[in-house]
Amino acid sequence: MGRRSSPAVTRRRLALALREARQAAQVTLHEVATVLTCSPAKISQVEAGRVAISVPDLKAMLEHYGVTGERRDQLVALAVAARERGWWLRYRDTVNPWFQQFVGYESAASTLRVYENERVPGLLRTEDYQRALLRSEVPRWAEEDVDRQVDLHRERQRLLDGDDAVRLLAIVNEAALRRVVGTPEVMREQLTWLASLARHDHIVVRVLPFGAGAHPAMSTAFSLLDFADRDGESFVYVEHLSGALFLESADDVARYRSAFDELTANALSRTRSTALIKDIVKSW
Repeated sequence: MGRRSSPAVTRRRLALALREARQAAQVTLHEVATVLTCSPAKISQVEAGRVAISVPDLKAMLEHYGVTGERRDQLVALAVAARERGWWLRYRDTVNPWFQQFVGYESAASTLRVYENERVPGLLRTEDYQRALLRSEVPRWAEEDVDRQVDLHRERQRLLDGDDAVRLLAIVNEAALRRVVGTPEVMREQLTWLASLARHDHIVVRVLPFGAGAHPAMSTAFSLLDFADRDGESFVYVEHLSGALFLESADDVARYRSAFDELTANALSRTRSTALIKDIVKSW
């Protein structure tokens, strides 16, 4: 599975560039919608990276903005790449749209910083643990949909393999390790697997113990994604029961990065985290 290149990320970059170009040209959404004979809502969706734009529409848009030459050619190339199909679209019939979008971004990330307060981080879950989580969600998934999502989960985990494996830094609340998901046997397998990951340099799992007390992320779990091919480009993914937030402003990213740094400072070391996980395994 190819990484470092994702049509979802390419579409997001094109969206940001188009919004900047429109604002620089001092053109309103309504004005460009009139040029393209579409609704302002569609332009808004394009600028949010949720809808792909055709090359002819893009060229008309750029002409209206006064974007020419090499910059125009670069944006047209982005539009072509953004219309490619990502491997995760095979699962669009069973996966929520916001999670599908996240998987597209995740597939091109160079570093993932994840904090989980109630669950084991997604890429580090065993299949049985993942099944148990899916069966606990509301509304309930049909069993065939659970199977399809476990297949997607297996594909996502390939990000952790190979020479270009993603660097994963995970802070896991102690509560996630002690909450029974599925059965004790499922938990034993999950935690044993989690402890075994300590042998990998590119996967760092650290436990935030109960003794750490109050911390800045008590109300939410989150993922912070960095991309190697664009210096300084990052965004935050926060999932909730009926959707997800994709936060990309510099202030939002800085706030979550600061929170992750504080969680890291309060978490157990890698060695002590592994030891605690092994001790909890014995209790099941």
